[in-house]
Amino acid sequence: MLSASLFVPLVAGVWWKRASTRGGVAAIVAGAGVYLLVQLDPLGFDAPSFTAILFALPASALGMILGSLSGGEPGASLRKQVDRLHEE
Repeated sequence: MLSASLFVPLVAGVWWKRASTRGGVAAIVAGAGVYLLVQLDPLGFDAPSFTAILFALPASALGMILGSLSGGEPGASLRKQVDRLHEE
């Protein structure tokens, strides 16, 4: 479940300049929620256990994109941190 909810915010936080805290939280909630929904299988689809990650990663990416774009530009301090990471 951690890979489904934390992979996208981690990668996007390092490489996407528009990534924001709101997008990261949305990605974690969406990834974990979809993962649990598929894994617990309340509708009785009887899907293999690895299927949950296949649905959770795109949901997490969508949460990251929509959350980051809905919150406006990230702050100057966050941009400086990302720029510093890219310089090293």
